[in-house]
Amino acid sequence: MIYYETGSWLTQIFRWRGTVWGEVKWKVLLLATYASVSYYWCSSNEADIGKMRKNILGSTVSFLLVFRANNAYKRYMEGKTALTHFFWTLREVVCTYLVFLPGGTRNRSLRWRRVGPGAKQLLNPKELEPEPDQDDAVISEERLHALRYSLILAIALQMHTRLLDEGLNKGSLSRETKWLCDWDRYRMR
Repeated sequence: MIYYETGSWLTQIFRWRGTVWGEVKWKVLLLATYASVSYYWCSSNEADIGKMRKNILGSTVSFLLVFRANNAYKRYMEGKTALTHFFWTLREVVCTYLVFLPGGTRNRSLRWRRVGPGAKQLLNPKELEPEPDQDDAVISEERLHALRYSLILAIALQMHTRLLDEGLNKGSLSRETKWLCDWDRYRMR
């Protein structure tokens, strides 16, 4: 997000940092010199170089506002797409982690059990849910770790965006943002 100092309109016009003035200063100086010399020559010789529409400023400002809104929308969509891709990838990693860890005998029997009208019924309830073994306990713990790590990654992204928004753009953190960042750090522990 772009933040502007709204104390005075002069600070917006004569602001140097974060603008393109460093790149175009010589071109602007050349054009300003050309315009000044042309105006002086036209006023001293009573010459008329050409005609200009009366409302050229309005159409130029309208074009620039539409251009800026279009660029802002493109940046918004790029950010939204990046976040969607991040969370989609995180979900896919967790799903892959959960699916490809087979576990012990209980997890295998529950995974391949068929439920529904065409399913073969197991006669013995002990076959339906065997006792969990050591592999089931280890895989359950690993799955839990995968979910915790994915949540930590999502919380870290949230905390990072909070810190960048206020800390980098505004220069300091508000009391509420500081509390939210501390809460995020607490949730990650």
